[in-house]
Amino acid sequence: MEGLRYANIGIVVGAVITVVGVLIFRDSGEAALQLVGFAGFTATLAVGFTLGERARRRKSRRPQ
Repeated sequence: MEGLRYANIGIVVGAVITVVGVLIFRDSGEAALQLVGFAGFTATLAVGFTLGERARRRKSRRPQ
């Protein structure tokens, strides 16, 4: 269930980046909008995997 939570957080971050980028670059042409979409997609994956990996490491850490 935690993995789904982290994926949803990643989707929200990617959506915010995409919406803001589209608003900023709306008159800049198709190539700029494609780059914004790619940046949003990449951010979605990066945030989701990073949060999941951090949670996995936190759980597997040995007690001191």
